[in-house]
Amino acid sequence: MMRDRAVVTRGRPLLVGVVLVVVVTTAGTAAGGADAATQPGDAVIEDDGVYFVGQVLFTDVFDADDGVVLRTAEGEFVSDVVPGEDGGVLLRTERFGAGDYRLVADDGTEIAFQVEEQFYTVEADADTVLDGGGGSETRLSLSVESNRAGYRTVVTAAGLSTSQLRSVFDDAGAVTSDVDDDGASEVVLPDGRPERTLSADFRGVPPGQYAITFSVLDTPARSTVPVEVRLFPDGEATLTVEGSPTRIQQASGRQIRGTSTLPDGTRLRIVVENASERPFRVTERAVVQNGVFRTAVDLSDVPVGQRFTITVEQGPVVRDRVEGVVVRRAGVSATATATRETVTVDSAVLPDGGFATVSTVQGERLGVSESLPPGETEGVTVELAEPLPPGDRELVVRLRRDDGDGALDVDDEPYRLQGAPIGRVVSVTVGATPTRTTTTTTVATTRTTSTTTEATTTAGTTTTTSGTAEGAGSSGFGLGVALLGIGVVVALVLALLGAGRDGAASEGDDGEE
Repeated sequence: MMRDRAVVTRGRPLLVGVVLVVVVTTAGTAAGGADAATQPGDAVIEDDGVYFVGQVLFTDVFDADDGVVLRTAEGEFVSDVVPGEDGGVLLRTERFGAGDYRLVADDGTEIAFQVEEQFYTVEADADTVLDGGGGSETRLSLSVESNRAGYRTVVTAAGLSTSQLRSVFDDAGAVTSDVDDDGASEVVLPDGRPERTLSADFRGVPPGQYAITFSVLDTPARSTVPVEVRLFPDGEATLTVEGSPTRIQQASGRQIRGTSTLPDGTRLRIVVENASERPFRVTERAVVQNGVFRTAVDLSDVPVGQRFTITVEQGPVVRDRVEGVVVRRAGVSATATATRETVTVDSAVLPDGGFATVSTVQGERLGVSESLPPGETEGVTVELAEPLPPGDRELVVRLRRDDGDGALDVDDEPYRLQGAPIGRVVSVTVGATPTRTTTTTTVATTRTTSTTTEATTTAGTTTTTSGTAEGAGSSGFGLGVALLGIGVVVALVLALLGAGRDGAASEGDDGEE
């Protein structure tokens, strides 16, 4: 049976047998302490070393006249190997593939090693980049995975020059080198690792579709990533928010607004989402008009206290992103009390703080509260500019935001629900102002005796009399008796006259019948 043979001299191999179609160079990095400038091949064969299919392996441990055989670890014959004049041996691993092998000389010298297939993948986090400056996204993040370390990768892309590729992968540590000795430089990524993240910046790259190919220098391993570069309008879209995190009420129709330098008619996507243990996602559309954009979202089913992220997107471009939290919706309790000078509401909820105002149902403002903190406030008292008249009346309590100056002014917008200002009509009863009663006491310097006569009711008339006399004597008593006697006589006369009139009236009535 004819066996493949390899006649080898140091650095200049002559192969007889099957040759795989693959580009291999003998300019490798130093391994096993050999000098990279003089060492042929890609790696020095060491006992128990691990190598990869496609590499050219070198050793000079044998003598020129040694009979050397390549066998599998189990002893199966693979090929004869003929050392060069200086004993050097080059092995092209592409000829025998992956497996465990031994180089065995007839003098007993033996080297055991392993050859593996290198796997190598590169994946991008997106397939499109937008080059337009400003808020455009020109960067890609590339994830590299392999079962090998210490390799070099050549980056190529049809339509891009070496200098352009070098700029794209500058942050990844790219260098230029003529690795294939063709007189032209290639872009090389050194320091290959089993896991690595590369950053690529396509700023300034002309629009077009590109296939970025990553080829491991000494093995057939390669990976290609398609990338499309689009021109994108320069500009910004910024959310208008207060505080961090911004607070949005647990209700429908919550307004999200912002400003933009993008052209009128630019379509934006507003995404409110949370990827925690209770995830949710709300997506709405907005259009830039006159430098502003706005949309409304429904957070009525999202729990109070839930945190979220608001993102403004234009295609794959993220224009702005802020953090937020769901808070109780603004509102006023249904009950209130009033005096002529004040109106007190049982409670009010102002998610961002601000003021409570009291007005007539016709819209006349009567008073404003002090600055209230964010959240719920109990017992909100509003002092009125003018006293209320007594009686039952309806008043309107509304809530206003604070622009930060601690005073209510025209810049303090009302709290709104679905576009309408939030308020409540409350019914109150205003009592009359109490009348002050003054009691005067006179202290006599002489001894006095006071007599009070109780009121007497006669023939439906209430008469209250009271009197006070000073001193004592029988003359007062006699006058009283005389008056009493006269009163009795008068009473008898009136009684007799009344009886006569009653009798006459009775007789007249009987005659009419």
